[in-house]
This record gives sequence, structure tokens and C-alpha cells, in this order.
Amino acid sequence: MKNNIRKLALASILIALAIIFTRLLSMTFGNFLRIGLGDLPIIISGIILGPFLGAAVGAISDVLGFAIAPLGDFFIPGITLSAALWGFIPGVVVHHIFKKSNTWSIIVACVTCGLLLDIIMTPLWLSLAYGSLTYFAMLPVQAINAVTMMVVNILLTIVLIRALENSKIINVQI
Repeated sequence: MKNNIRKLALASILIALAIIFTRLLSMTFGNFLRIGLGDLPIIISGIILGPFLGAAVGAISDVLGFAIAPLGDFFIPGITLSAALWGFIPGVVVHHIFKKSNTWSIIVACVTCGLLLDIIMTPLWLSLAYGSLTYFAMLPVQAINAVTMMVVNILLTIVLIRALENSKIINVQI
């Protein structure tokens, strides 16, 4: 019971951080490009809490974030799916494929998310929602942003996970 309360509290903190990083501490250019660290707490939730709680953190932070401070003209369910996958994929990679949190598992998780979610899915959801821009018109800008954010996410996730492991505040070991 005590462990479940700790996980719920940590998930709540990570949801709040994801909302703050996405809605307040990111730069948005129109409805189609956002540069920020909003995915970082979601990635960390998947690594620490596992794929299902990671997915919940991603989905809840997107829905609550939109309710608090919408960034687009309207709610796009596909973006919420992508947010959930930002927590689910790192959880699966770390807990089920590598079965440990190490540099390689973090790199694989972040690159997989960046390629699948930022380069493929985000332009798809935006082109379906807005219709005015085609998928291939958005792809170059999204790809440059995705590659840049992949590197940032990898470096910050490694540093933060190692710091959490060394602090012994949170057990990150799988």
C-alpha cells in the first residue's frame, strides 16, 4: 500500500512538471512547432514507474494541460495518444527489453520516441487536424526539431536518472 501511494505521488509530481514544462517553459511557433522539455518528465515516469503509469502520466498531463492552458485551436486526441506513448515506450524499453536502466536503454527509448512520435506521428496528427498543411510540408521542420530534442532528451534523461539513482530517494533500479 505504501509503495502504491509513493508511485501515485511521484506520478502526480511528474504530471505537474510535464504541464509546467510544456505550457509555461516552452517556445511555441504557431500551431505546428513547440520547443521545450515537456516530454522529459513523461520519459522519466516511464523509466521509473513502468510503461502503464508512464502512459497515464503522458495522457493525463496532455489532457489537464489542454484544459488549463490550451496551446492549439482545439483538442487533438492523436496528440494525447502520442503523449501517452512518450511514457509507454521508455517503460517498455527499460523494463521489458533491456530489463535495466542504463545509457543504452535510455538512448534506444528516446530515439524510438523521437523517430516514431515526433517525426512520424506529430506531423500526421497536425495535418489531419488542420488540413491546411500537408504531412510532407511539416516534415522537414518537425524532423529538425525532433533530432535536436532527441539529443537534449537523451542527455537530460541520463543525467536525471543517474542523479535519482545516486540520491537513493527514488529506486530506479529495475
